[in-house]
Amino acid sequence: MDELEVQRKKENRKKLYKKFQQIMHDDEPVTFLYWVPNINVYNKKIDGINITPLGSITHCWEWKIKR
Repeated sequence: MDELEVQRKKENRKKLYKKFQQIMHDDEPVTFLYWVPNINVYNKKIDGINITPLGSITHCWEWKIKR
């Protein structure tokens, strides 16, 4: 969809957006119906925390306690 990024004419962009939406609809493996808001809190003494959509304890073996 590089064309979409460089297209200046509104009518052409509209056609490209519709094409993009159709591709997303046809190839979509899953539809997310809702999002659960997660609040993550941690102590500043812990280093190496990487909070991702997979969760807050992903790669917890990489965490270190700062001295």
